[in-house]
Amino acid sequence: MSDLIKQGDPRWRAERLGDGESSIGKAGCLLCAITECANRLGTVAHRDPRELNRMGRTAGAFVGSAALTEKLARCAGLDCSPRIDGPPDILSKQVQARLAMGKMLLLHVDHDSSKPKGDVAADHWVLAIELNGASLVYADPATGALHMMPVNSLTAESGWPDKRLYRVRGIRQLSRRPADA
Repeated sequence: MSDLIKQGDPRWRAERLGDGESSIGKAGCLLCAITECANRLGTVAHRDPRELNRMGRTAGAFVGSAALTEKLARCAGLDCSPRIDGPPDILSKQVQARLAMGKMLLLHVDHDSSKPKGDVAADHWVLAIELNGASLVYADPATGALHMMPVNSLTAESGWPDKRLYRVRGIRQLSRRPADA
């Protein structure tokens, strides 16, 4: 895939996210990460997040601008596992095992380095695509680029201009839905 999904793309950044007041450009990282995964797996022909946003509205996959992850993933032809939370060592083992099986993962990260331990509630989503040695490769909807993160610590400097520190707080596995589901 040549073009990565970027939530701030001028073609959709101002579009209203779900049924709320926010926009794809301000709060559409989960929508963009799911669209990126659907495009990579070839589930449905989503070229950009606007289509999935509209499908999600119709399917009731939003409460305001907040996405109901499983419903939104289904709209994209994907299954989404329950969220796994835990300390970095537990999450690291889960991430390594699932990426080694060729699965893609939504990583819920915090990125507020102004707080001593970040924002433990997590406030951004990225898509883990594959392992590359001791690192994972992830697509970041905020930057529209691929980045690397050490899989043992699940912490890395973001690609943002202000170099925010990403810390993984939870993961969800995405996979292609069976045709008859």
